[in-house]
Amino acid sequence: MRYSLLIFFLLTTIMMLIGFDSSPVEGKISTNIPPPKQSPTITPMTEIERTFERVDVYSKLDPSKVEVDVKGRDEARGKVIIKVKDPKIAPQLAEFPDKKYTIDLSILAIPDSYILPIIASIFQRDPNASSFPGVAVRQIGNTPMYEVVEPYTYTYKGSTITVPTGFQYDRATIPRVFWILIDKDSLSNVAPLFHDLLYRYGGVLDHNLVSPYRKFKRDEVDDLFYELMSRCGVEKWRRDAAYEAVHAFAKSHWNGQ
Repeated sequence: MRYSLLIFFLLTTIMMLIGFDSSPVEGKISTNIPPPKQSPTITPMTEIERTFERVDVYSKLDPSKVEVDVKGRDEARGKVIIKVKDPKIAPQLAEFPDKKYTIDLSILAIPDSYILPIIASIFQRDPNASSFPGVAVRQIGNTPMYEVVEPYTYTYKGSTITVPTGFQYDRATIPRVFWILIDKDSLSNVAPLFHDLLYRYGGVLDHNLVSPYRKFKRDEVDDLFYELMSRCGVEKWRRDAAYEAVHAFAKSHWNGQ
């Protein structure tokens, strides 16, 4: 009996020393359980527009101070990263001292109500209204499809490419993020048209559409896209971003795949 009391006393002492909690387990909440993940907040378009306006200021002062990179293999999970090498070049933006702007496309909602007016502005503009003429097209009913009504030619790397009358395209090879990156008042419809044409056929057009005849690689088509944006007068950082987005996200459309 004495030994039983002694053992009971020793066990009780040990449990007190190690902080043993003899309360019922039922109803206890473990502090090791991580809190539930919060859904990311959607980035509003107004915030993106303000960011682009600030970058435009830097770019106009010194285009070499703005660098753009695109990360990711698809648009749904990609990121557009804009870096300003020396934000001090724009003292009027002192309240925005950021050197880096990251646009996470996974939390960026780009509604049709935002994109469609931009596209309409570009595609319904008078093709002869600017120094770099656009393509004469017509919209096919109330659809995203457009049809070329007059042949259009452009010479690239010594070969003249012709977009024939009747060619229909829907801008499928252009990622949605492109339409928020470019300046709708600068861009004509030429760049998206040639990009769609050459992507659809994997750079291999009919012999009567290329003179002297040659085939085009995907990198060359993306370079042509960049060249056409440049001729339209799109800001360098914007065409850099648009080019990187197309090069990163449009691969699945090459050769109609």
